Amino acid sequence: MNRFISDLYSVAGHWATTACPVINDRLSYDMLSADEQRRCIRYAPRAVLPLADSLFMSKAFTGARYAGARQMVMIHAGYETFHIRSSLWYDRVQVFDINPGAVLQDKQRRLSLAEKTPRTNI
Repeated sequence: MNRFISDLYSVAGHWATTACPVINDRLSYDMLSADEQRRCIRYAPRAVLPLADSLFMSKAFTGARYAGARQMVMIHAGYETFHIRSSLWYDRVQVFDINPGAVLQDKQRRLSLAEKTPRTNI
């Protein structure tokens, strides 16, 4: 399993198995098929690194926003959903998601299956 999918499983598993998750990322869980949702639970203990990355990104983004940033670029963040989860709060900041083509296509497909609007900034 590649690192990006492993991170998605880890974060989704963390959300599904923790009463008070570090990051409320139901979207990651919704991006998985029913079979994948059952399997992701065993990846929950591996969620430390992707969650740390997401917390860092959130803190850095908040500071940049208050400093007047208008754009944010996420490079090789894989299936990270920060820019989608945060778009309700930070609607004046454009977020660009740059990843390998196969990851971007799969991410768009998974967002569509989760009945979330695919993003044009990906």
